Amino acid sequence: MADLVGKTIGKYRIIERLGRGGMADVYKAYQPGLDRYVAVKVLHSFLAEEEGFIGRFEREAKAVAKLRHPNIVQVIDFDHEGDLFYMVMEFIDGPTLKAELSERSRIGQPFDPKEATRILTAISNAVDYAHRRGMVHRDLKPANIMFTGEGQPILTDFGIAKIVGATRYTVTGAVSGTPAYMSPEQGKGEGGDERSDIYSLGVILYEMVTGRVPYDADTPYAIIMKHINDPLPLPRQVYPQLPESVERVILKALAKEKDDRYQTAGEMARALQQALAAPAVPIVPAEAAARPVVRPQEARAAVPTVTAPVAEKRPLPIVPILIGGGLLLLVALVALGGLFVIIPSLRATPTPAQAMATLMPSPTLVPTDTPVPTDTPTPAPTDTPYPTYTPYPTYTPILTDTPTPAPTPTPVIIVVTPTPLPATPTPSATPTSAVAATEDTPTPAPPPTSGLRGKILFTVYNERHTPRTYDLYIANIDGGDQRLLYEQTRQPEFRGDGIIVANGDGAGWTSLVVMNADGSNRHTITNFAEDAQPSWSPDGMKVVHSSQQAGFIHAGHDEPDWNIYIQDDASRPIAATAFKIFGQPVLGRYPTWLPDGRIAWNSCETWVDKASNCGLWAGWEDGTGVMQLTTAGNDLAVDGYGNEIVFMGDQRDGNWEIYKANNVGGGITRLTNNPAIDGLPTWSPDGKHIAFLSTRDGQWAIWAMNADGSNQRKLFDLPGPMGPDWPEERISWWAP
Repeated sequence: MADLVGKTIGKYRIIERLGRGGMADVYKAYQPGLDRYVAVKVLHSFLAEEEGFIGRFEREAKAVAKLRHPNIVQVIDFDHEGDLFYMVMEFIDGPTLKAELSERSRIGQPFDPKEATRILTAISNAVDYAHRRGMVHRDLKPANIMFTGEGQPILTDFGIAKIVGATRYTVTGAVSGTPAYMSPEQGKGEGGDERSDIYSLGVILYEMVTGRVPYDADTPYAIIMKHINDPLPLPRQVYPQLPESVERVILKALAKEKDDRYQTAGEMARALQQALAAPAVPIVPAEAAARPVVRPQEARAAVPTVTAPVAEKRPLPIVPILIGGGLLLLVALVALGGLFVIIPSLRATPTPAQAMATLMPSPTLVPTDTPVPTDTPTPAPTDTPYPTYTPYPTYTPILTDTPTPAPTPTPVIIVVTPTPLPATPTPSATPTSAVAATEDTPTPAPPPTSGLRGKILFTVYNERHTPRTYDLYIANIDGGDQRLLYEQTRQPEFRGDGIIVANGDGAGWTSLVVMNADGSNRHTITNFAEDAQPSWSPDGMKVVHSSQQAGFIHAGHDEPDWNIYIQDDASRPIAATAFKIFGQPVLGRYPTWLPDGRIAWNSCETWVDKASNCGLWAGWEDGTGVMQLTTAGNDLAVDGYGNEIVFMGDQRDGNWEIYKANNVGGGITRLTNNPAIDGLPTWSPDGKHIAFLSTRDGQWAIWAMNADGSNQRKLFDLPGPMGPDWPEERISWWAP
């Protein structure tokens, strides 16, 4: 192929060649219309001579362009001029993992297991995302993983394997992959499936934590035969400092038989996190403090009403990005192998819409689900009287076993078209018709054999107050011993010992407050009336909350932005610390502290000028490890238990429903399906049940269901209505 530097292809002027591979050359190009640099991958012209190439190219390029994931390179365009076929991608200005591993090998410093976990969980979740859309990579390797200038790992080279077809062979037959990272079944000439990618992820993890690949030889064929026949060299024999728990993850991922491996990339990611009790699925790879952080330009996009942006500190890899004297070391997206491939046998699943987050935009439903069957309500036994409460802040966290996560269910992938929804939702009557079912509706399970227990906090809208606000109530979970705890108090949350944090909203209390479960010992812990939506840290010593205290108003907005703050000492009113990413305060709302120590919140990705990429996010309190959990702007009211979260949203089905997902992103399952409003879910203290608000019988009530969505039943009616801003509220369940 002739060098294209200085020429123009379509809308792109070629600046320099970044790399050359067996199937394509990669160039840096300039797009004048959008005043930006892009990467252009030009496939070698001999490929166009192969039968069926043009059809494969167009089909795979379209499929790859639909992928939207923070750890997957974005395909922008594809086209051809004569026999030159090319794809255009976002420009990644950092090194590859291959270069990073090479540098680490030179200095004898393999990846720290935690750092490797953070990179691999991000990439594994990207792979899992693609798998759930019917695409298999087939050539996962360090050369296809790049780092942005901020250290964010990005998976590249999509669609090449299917586009090039059967142009690469070994003596065993047609294969697609790189021998050092190839699964045994690929080496035998079999097509490979999702579990082949998992094997390749295992090889990458092995190399990251030991400093070498498991199998090496003088020829590619010899390497392939070792993958097929030779026992795996134990990682701890290569690198004795490696934790045994991490070695177990590697051994399972590198099982010779596909059925013995992890069955999904998401399952592998969770196992790796649990092996180190490591941060869950960060977008960023390395630990904060390891190396300097590059701060991107300040986001200037408009911030939606409900959600706001988040990002994280992303430490740079060892391989530097050299900037100086006009020199910028740019590592290419070199095409060295096959990538994601459409699997015709899988169902077609379009990319979920990523809506702008206004308070309650409602989509027009495309596919629909059948309502989850409900059982006759079974009253729970009345709880025992209150124990004697220890005055706040004395607190010893209650140690509980982390439940073993259930296998990740097939996620709900639904197409939505946003349409306006009235600002004030009106409670719906009992449904009279069913909706068509999909495979993601949970299968009903038998009713629980034991009764529910504990106390529940909830709020009721009081129109007598000026301005109108909410009153805080407490009751036994079956509705017994129901009483008003405090007027003009909202958004409550129990701590593990029953201490309550809430938003004082009048009656002399205009900031965040804490109190015992009987309402005694009430005192403020913050200094601003704008503080709202508090949530306890797992150790019970800190509180995260949202606030408009900064007072900054974006152009086109009527009120100040919402930021997230952390109260480092929740025993007294001190100045809270702004939750920052890249040194800038996070714009966001509805924060919740998850059991693993991360903070979840609702936000849009404006820190990288992606104000339309909204949903639920999670990250550590120092701003690292940020990851996107969901991609719908109106996903709110998160609550976590073990390795799962529940939340509510109205953009998938055109109605407020409750969903469950794993806490690393993905595995979304709808738990409710009713024309009425279902929202504000909260886990039971033992993680076996979920309580929520619903208007199913025409009035607001507390309902409960099993954790899998079965046995949905009404517990008791609220003593009053909810207001137009009910999505901002919270209910909380605690058992002495």
